[in-house]
Amino acid sequence: MKQFSKALLATAIAFSASPSFAGYDEFDCRSSGNFSTNTHLQCVSCGAQKYFANKAGGREVVPSEKWLLLLGTVAVQNYELSDRGGNNLASDFDARKNYQKYVISMMRSYGFCQSYISKERSKTKRSAQDSDVAPSDWSSKIYPGLTRDTNLGPKGVQAVGKYYGFDDSSWFGWQAGENMNYLLTGSPDPRKSMKDAEFGKEYPLYPNMSFSDKRTKFKERLSHAFPSEYDVSGEKKKDSKQLVASGDKSNGLRECLQEINRMQHGQGDPLLNSFMKNVPEGEAFCKSMANACDIELDFCTGSKGTKSVTQPEVFRSNSRPQPPPPPMQPSRSGSGYK
Repeated sequence: MKQFSKALLATAIAFSASPSFAGYDEFDCRSSGNFSTNTHLQCVSCGAQKYFANKAGGREVVPSEKWLLLLGTVAVQNYELSDRGGNNLASDFDARKNYQKYVISMMRSYGFCQSYISKERSKTKRSAQDSDVAPSDWSSKIYPGLTRDTNLGPKGVQAVGKYYGFDDSSWFGWQAGENMNYLLTGSPDPRKSMKDAEFGKEYPLYPNMSFSDKRTKFKERLSHAFPSEYDVSGEKKKDSKQLVASGDKSNGLRECLQEINRMQHGQGDPLLNSFMKNVPEGEAFCKSMANACDIELDFCTGSKGTKSVTQPEVFRSNSRPQPPPPPMQPSRSGSGYK
């Protein structure tokens, strides 16, 4: 198979000014200009597109760029991507590859949506090849959370979570950043307090979970994104908590997660959830993305982990996370367990 070399791939991603296409393995992949520049996720999208095109005679299935950017953001903000202590995607090869592995792992386990467009973005004139991210959001919202070598800090993570459409009402001590990380990285529920012996079972580290376990955990938490306001007896709940903001404030996240929920439960187009039906298809989907990113394919066949064998599987705290403090003081800020 013809592939870009590492150097050529890095050059193409970093300096491409093309608004629409880049070639991988003689396959044309659709992406926007901003997405092709500095996000280092174009190869993940291309690999996913190629998987579906091969299964359906060239049919175009393009994952939402905004969804991929959300996954990339939580990877940068929550995990040590390099054993040299930094998450500099531009200059650190190991950090960039581990970052891509996390996103590929989440794509395989969580699925994706094809549309994640805020109401404001939908008002803007856009072609079929434009990103579902508003042009003005790239420099102010996307790049700060995705490409900085240091973490955003609590306020920055709350702002990023709010931008992506997570609820920011502070019920039970949760804000947008806690909701974002609870859904996507398996962070602790601030309402719970438990002994250390119980903590590891309830909140296993993301890198140590198998692909199937990641999917099971995500499906469980995805059901929390749209909880019923009523209990089984028909009484209105007093403490109903949504992870996703309501109305236009969801910024397109609600519709995206509803599409992903259908994929997780095998509803709708069989082609879209084909990689979730069995392990071989899941591995094929993973390998298509890994191959496009020039990542070793055995990453997709191992039962655990996303980091290279020389990398420590740790969070930013560099230690096993501790039980969260009382509800009004969430244990997660988006920059690792505290």
